[in-house]
Amino acid sequence: MHISVADKKFYTVSFSRSQRIYRISTSRDKKKYLNLLRESQLKNLPVVVERETEQSDLILRVECATTKQNNKK
Repeated sequence: MHISVADKKFYTVSFSRSQRIYRISTSRDKKKYLNLLRESQLKNLPVVVERETEQSDLILRVECATTKQNNKK
């Protein structure tokens, strides 16, 4: 995974496994999602990435996969 600044409004996030590039807002409330992505890469932990649509490149939310599973129970 690689994160870089695309412009003032978005970061780009590229995932090596899927070889796709996504965008995530640079707004203050989205920074926690970037931190989760970085942590998941460092600790090799799965995350759930929610996008606008299946075809969209815009990331709306990121959650720890274990948190998402616990919420379903």
